[in-house]
Amino acid sequence: MRLHALDGLRAVAALIVVAYHLGWANVADALTQQGHLARGRALAGLGASGVELFFVLSGVVLLRPYLRAGRPMRAGNYLARRVSRLYPPFAAAWLLAGLTVWLMTVYPTWWDARVPAFEWHDWLAQAAIVQAGGVSYNFAWWSLTIEIGFYAVVPLLVAALVRLPKPSHRALLALAVVGAQATYLAPMGNGLVHLAWQFGTYVSCFAAGVYLAAEDPAPAVATGAGLAGIGWVVASAVAPTLNPHVGYGLAYFGLVATTMRTGTVLSNRLAAAPMVWLGERSYSLFLTHYSVIFLCNWGVSQFVPGKGLAFYAASRALAVPGALIMACVVFHLIERRFAHGLVTGHHLLPPRQLDLHGEAAAEPLTAAR
Repeated sequence: MRLHALDGLRAVAALIVVAYHLGWANVADALTQQGHLARGRALAGLGASGVELFFVLSGVVLLRPYLRAGRPMRAGNYLARRVSRLYPPFAAAWLLAGLTVWLMTVYPTWWDARVPAFEWHDWLAQAAIVQAGGVSYNFAWWSLTIEIGFYAVVPLLVAALVRLPKPSHRALLALAVVGAQATYLAPMGNGLVHLAWQFGTYVSCFAAGVYLAAEDPAPAVATGAGLAGIGWVVASAVAPTLNPHVGYGLAYFGLVATTMRTGTVLSNRLAAAPMVWLGERSYSLFLTHYSVIFLCNWGVSQFVPGKGLAFYAASRALAVPGALIMACVVFHLIERRFAHGLVTGHHLLPPRQLDLHGEAAAEPLTAAR
């Protein structure tokens, strides 16, 4: 059975990421520069934690059909579905990112985009989702490489976990927490070593999702893990040697576990039609919002002379609806053609109620953003 509340959580995760890039990160940086290091780290971590929520959800929805419903894992078919689901919307976002940076290079203004000048070889090198360093024209895409790394190991995880008893999922989470903390203290390295380091620091988030894909924890366990995660996050703001991603993974473990209990107030709110509508467009929103923000900043800087209140008000007033419109365009023209089990796919605007006609035959919720 599809859990529509998880679509709502995907919407929440996307909104957190968008808010972070709209200005949340700037506030966190300002606090840090003023000497409020713990507050700055805490605010930055919370704003960036939409990524951790996406990772937990990926573990849940990718493995749930295999660990609970007993669907056989055919690795070739699984990987082909992942590629067809993820790449077409990414290709559209890649074209948008290239156009954005090209415009800012050819028609520069006072606004500093914090990206290098457009070069054809740099842009073409980003055509693949997986990136092992180098130039990036969209700073939001770094997490896609980590997530695809998890997608690649899913067939191996399924093959191992279906043969193991349920307590193994709990042991996997505990082991991942230890591994993520140890990785966080290790040298970052460069290139592929750095990618492995990044994956390792987030591995507990994926493990939390795998646990929830396999079984429903008792409410006390979910609450305890969530509170422990919040405590870990607070402690990591004061003690930088603690891996904050572990804390957010545990906190979102509790949130997702609570959301999966159908009939609760939280589950019902997240399963509301507008939240599901936005959740089904969250991948397109994630892919394109950063370029839209850049375009709006660049466009406003043509007329406003500096980074004052007028600049921020005008650029954000354009960026918020612009990001949503662009996400809807990419979704309707491209993404929905490759997605299965959509219930709002034909709605241009958020519906008041969900159309569940024929949903029983739909593929379970995809992990794509």
